Amino acid sequence: MMVKKGQVICVLLGITLAAAVFFVDTLDSSGVSQGRLIRNSYGQGEKSEEVVVQGLLEDDIRIDVPVAEREYGEEEAGAAMDRAAGELFEEMAGGSAPLIDASGAPRIDGSGALRIDASGTPRADGSGAGQADERGAPQSDSSGAARADDSGMSQMNTARGIAVEEGGRLELPSWLDSYGIAVEWIPEDTDYIGTDGSIYENLCPAEGKNTRLTARMSAGAYTADYVLPVRIVPRRKDGTQQRLAGFSAVLKEADKSQSQTGYLILPDEYEGRQLTYKTKRSLDFLVFPVLGIAAAALLPLNERQKEKEKEQLRQRQMMMDYPEIVSRLVVFSGAGLPVRKAWERIVSDYEKTGERRAAYEEMAAAHHMMLRGIPELRAYAEFGRRCRSLPYRKLAGLLEQNIRNGSEGLRAVLEAEMEAAFEQKKNLARKLGEEASTKLLLPLFMMLFIVMAMVSVPAFLSFGIA
Repeated sequence: MMVKKGQVICVLLGITLAAAVFFVDTLDSSGVSQGRLIRNSYGQGEKSEEVVVQGLLEDDIRIDVPVAEREYGEEEAGAAMDRAAGELFEEMAGGSAPLIDASGAPRIDGSGALRIDASGTPRADGSGAGQADERGAPQSDSSGAARADDSGMSQMNTARGIAVEEGGRLELPSWLDSYGIAVEWIPEDTDYIGTDGSIYENLCPAEGKNTRLTARMSAGAYTADYVLPVRIVPRRKDGTQQRLAGFSAVLKEADKSQSQTGYLILPDEYEGRQLTYKTKRSLDFLVFPVLGIAAAALLPLNERQKEKEKEQLRQRQMMMDYPEIVSRLVVFSGAGLPVRKAWERIVSDYEKTGERRAAYEEMAAAHHMMLRGIPELRAYAEFGRRCRSLPYRKLAGLLEQNIRNGSEGLRAVLEAEMEAAFEQKKNLARKLGEEASTKLLLPLFMMLFIVMAMVSVPAFLSFGIA
């Protein structure tokens, strides 16, 4: 058999790839042979490294060594949060100048945590924060950094921060994956800025609003606060929007001034216009005409459903009575009574009971027709038609055949029909039992759920789960 060139190339390629994988697998990329395992970077979580230990036991043994993620030290945490804050604020401002305010530079206090200096004193380490004078107050640099007044409170230069229009939204990330640093955002004025970065509408004054947004960064056990100046500007509005915004401001001011009263007095006029008020009417009352129309439309369906259920109940009752009727016809015919006399005897016995059974009522109606002079043949035919059931039509046909051809062989035919009728009755009883068991499934499942809740809830509570 000739070996093709392509087959040889495939085999050589497979061997080459296997050798490459074996070589890469034998490389000590994690430094295990030197007794070192590389940790995951900051914020990437713990990992588990499988190593083979030699010399611990007589044979080599495989064990899983848990390796925690790398944690920040004090200096590393401060430097990482400085860089992260600078990059984050630059990105929020669209890549403008560094946005860390001078008072936002962290300082390491005696507790080992990174905190903001209450006097606003910056850290002059060349990391981009502003410098301080001999009093420790930050000075404004040529690029417009933050400055401080005599009280030591820093004054934000909004040119170094960001401007956002009311109704807008600031993207405030809660995790910086590249640094493994968590960020919590704290707005200075929650009336204007939400914790999710949304800027509320119709609240900003016409001249704008200067505020601050604090980013509290956490690098492992160390935290630091960085302050971002934010200027909220009102949205450009047309005449209608401006009037609504102004009126909303008036209502807010009135509500604030009357907060200690039991009710709010609405203004009588605004900008020279007389105002009147009324309660907004609820349209819930329109639901009732709709429900009435729907009920009127569904009422015929309900009536038809009831008629259908009534007819099903009638047919079921007639099928349960059918074997007894046939068996009594067999008994009376065996006793020598003609079919009409046997029919009359069955109807007479039924009327004495005082019950109302659909099949016997139809037999009584057929008997009364015969008493009025209607031919027996026609009375049986009408009986089968009114019953609207195949077994009763078959019985009516047998009785009609008996009248036409004589009573010879009628008893044998009725006995066979009786056996078939009893078999049908057993099948019907079995079907009814299955339907009843199916209807019981829902309450059984409800009871099972209640029992399970009664058993499991105390167990959960005892373990402190619930």
